[in-house]
Amino acid sequence: MTRGRERRYRIEHGLLCGFDRLINGLPLQFSRGLGRLVAVAGHAVCRRRIREGRRRVREVFGDRYTRLEEARLIRHAWRNLALCGVDMLRAARFTNDWLEEHTNIEEVRRRLAPTSGQGRGAVIACAHMGSWEVAAVAGRRFGLPIFAIAAPQKNPYFNQWMIGLRERAGVDTLLRGDPNLIRKVVRRLKAGQYLAILPDIRVPSAGVPVPFLGRSANIGPGMALFARMAGVPIIPCLTYRLDNGDHRFVIEPAIEPDLASARDADIERMTLEVMQRIERAIRERPDQWFWFNKRWILDPVDDPVEH
Repeated sequence: MTRGRERRYRIEHGLLCGFDRLINGLPLQFSRGLGRLVAVAGHAVCRRRIREGRRRVREVFGDRYTRLEEARLIRHAWRNLALCGVDMLRAARFTNDWLEEHTNIEEVRRRLAPTSGQGRGAVIACAHMGSWEVAAVAGRRFGLPIFAIAAPQKNPYFNQWMIGLRERAGVDTLLRGDPNLIRKVVRRLKAGQYLAILPDIRVPSAGVPVPFLGRSANIGPGMALFARMAGVPIIPCLTYRLDNGDHRFVIEPAIEPDLASARDADIERMTLEVMQRIERAIRERPDQWFWFNKRWILDPVDDPVEH
């Protein structure tokens, strides 16, 4: 690592730690207010990302929205992204009483009871909507053994900070790149744990091509492959941030693997069903979705991927 890069990585890490302490040193309403201010400033500064988000909305919806409606939609989605960051930083401080009052996690637990009662795990397919971080933390706090998979970051200090942040919130994380990852995931699923996964991004290598938002999207096969290998269902989970700041989680009907069918056909079927449900939610509430992902889901597979 060059000295310049080392210096930049340390500065990035220092800024993150400072903002983390600030957010956690404020009452929740003030930290959310700060998040909204950051969103306003970012909206003014990150004009390229904002223009890109608006272009993506037009790509998906055509002329459904006027320019004013389009700008409002993207502004709302940008603010939701900032508030999701605040939620992630404060996740360890959310008490069970707060989660019970401001989310419908008890309803979610009841919906998942048949699966957990059978001693079976599940793959929870959660879209980049609302505050997916709160959903994972709430589930873990209320007795659902949720774990996740994360990709190592380029900045090693940021990587360690992210691992610590998730551990602080109680969400167990496996790192992508582990040669034993598949075996570990399948073992956990068979033991009754829940893998939380975000499938609504483009994968750079050959995946599962499915129709999505009017085009073809290249979706990672891991979600369906893990479900099939472990013999557990995929359960789509849609998360929404309500106008009053509360969170609502919608558990969709389970998608079971069909072990009697050919593997590739079954993986394609399950992936398509999950993405159809996510697409329906995005079309109903586009202001809740993350339109700014660098791994834009509708980009061609052979495009270079930014990290």
